[in-house]
Amino acid sequence: MTSLTHEQSADRMRGYIDDVARTDIRRLADVRHEPQVIKHLVASLARSVASAVTYKTLASDVRAVAPSIDEETISNYVRLLMRLFVVEAQQPWTPALRSRARVRTSPKLHLVDPALSAAALGAGVEHLRGDLNTLGMLFESAVVHDLTVLGSAMGGEVSHYRDSNQKEIDAVITLPDGRWGAVEVKLGGQQVAAGAQSLTSAIAQIDTSGVGDPAFRLVVTGTGPVVVADDGTVTAPLSALVPDRRPRGRRAAAAELDHRGLQEDHPQPRHVVPRRDPLDQLTATLDRSALPRAGDLRPPRQAWVRQAALGQHRRQGPRPACGHARRRHRRRAHPDQPGQEAAHRQLTQVQPGPRAEARDHHLDRALSSRLS
Repeated sequence: MTSLTHEQSADRMRGYIDDVARTDIRRLADVRHEPQVIKHLVASLARSVASAVTYKTLASDVRAVAPSIDEETISNYVRLLMRLFVVEAQQPWTPALRSRARVRTSPKLHLVDPALSAAALGAGVEHLRGDLNTLGMLFESAVVHDLTVLGSAMGGEVSHYRDSNQKEIDAVITLPDGRWGAVEVKLGGQQVAAGAQSLTSAIAQIDTSGVGDPAFRLVVTGTGPVVVADDGTVTAPLSALVPDRRPRGRRAAAAELDHRGLQEDHPQPRHVVPRRDPLDQLTATLDRSALPRAGDLRPPRQAWVRQAALGQHRRQGPRPACGHARRRHRRRAHPDQPGQEAAHRQLTQVQPGPRAEARDHHLDRALSSRLS
């Protein structure tokens, strides 16, 4: 909607509220009241945004269009709007106190977007410029929305604090490790000193022996620079609440760890091994102990036994070159004596054993897979 005018954006927001009242909420439950009642409830929530409103107050507002509606029905409708992500609840923060004051436990209700609140109230730009109270409530809702987005990335939660002495902290950010921070929202930059003083007086009521001192104190304004006061309170505009957009790749993380001196405590991720050829992967999965190596291949068992019986396995070197030696070699390979010929026939009839068959089978599989 960035390319739309203010009137077009507000018209689309009002159309969204109308769809919620007519269609979406009726898909979750059997709503007995007309859509106008739901729209009036959304407008009442928009008027009480960023405040600890009660269901009794909401029911009083809605009775202008539904005289018989009660608090329980209003509570059910608010829960349905939460399931539709139209309403969000800012839960209270309840630490131990040093004084006898009591912590308020009522949640603050926000519409999911402050622009939705402005559309429900029918408040345009000129109207908000003339009504700074409404603009301040919508601004606080926008700050809480942005803090919730930033805090959720760290696993934190955004709550609020208020006690019976009227000491209040607009937003309290709590992290899983127990740290917490206090945030005060002021629309005008001239109210920074008042916001810092409000934080100091509210934190003084909290028993910090149990929850510890706040990790930071922040005053968020509509405009202005980022300033750190003498007491450590930080003042920043809403535009400064942006996430860290630096690259978070391996090199950036390594550079940051090296800068902090934590390189040894945080080893780098393993190098990704490149993918091998499918044939090599298949060969690696075979039982290589059952496959003969190329340099260890021996002739079939029949020829090896025949050579052992005839003494040819002891011969070293190449085949004799002279004719007399060749004739003597032929007589050894083809015996003429009856005893040697009978032994030769007997050895050639020997069948290979099971181990030889298994070796030949694996050899044939390996050669066929390589050829294919």
